[in-house]
Amino acid sequence: MLEHPILKESLAAAFEGRVHLTDNLFSTHRAVVLFAHESSPLFNATIGTSLLNPKSTLQHDYYYQYLQASLEREYAIIDLFIPSRKWKLKQTTAGTLEEISLQHELLIYLWDNVLAVSGAKNIFFVGSGFPVYSLANLIDCRQVEETLKGVVLFSSTFYLPITKQEKSEWYKKV
Repeated sequence: MLEHPILKESLAAAFEGRVHLTDNLFSTHRAVVLFAHESSPLFNATIGTSLLNPKSTLQHDYYYQYLQASLEREYAIIDLFIPSRKWKLKQTTAGTLEEISLQHELLIYLWDNVLAVSGAKNIFFVGSGFPVYSLANLIDCRQVEETLKGVVLFSSTFYLPITKQEKSEWYKKV
């Protein structure tokens, strides 16, 4: 996987080294899967390689199965790793207002500068942990209905992210 530089100054410091892409992102038009998660990167940085190593991640089995299926089908993958943060039972927010705002901004940045220009006709979101709220926000903020074909969100709180009323019917179908 290749590290994707964040060129937007307001995001660069907070998310440096957190976004990685498979090298087929702009050459395949089959599908792109955006994995947004906590815990650990999907690539194996510990041995100094950019090879994708899903067995080295701390994701749960169900998350790993989506990753494995994407690899088997040779889909392009975007790995967005947001470090875990301590949280309390029944916590309803995904961090401070600044952290939430930056995560939202990053996902919109990735949509505008990577996903929307990739040429992919089939985009899927798989989210785990607090980044799921930023994925829901992205769905609200951009016209994703033409290319976003599936959304799988694993929330780490008792509260699932929701979308705006005007997108709720479309969201239920996806």
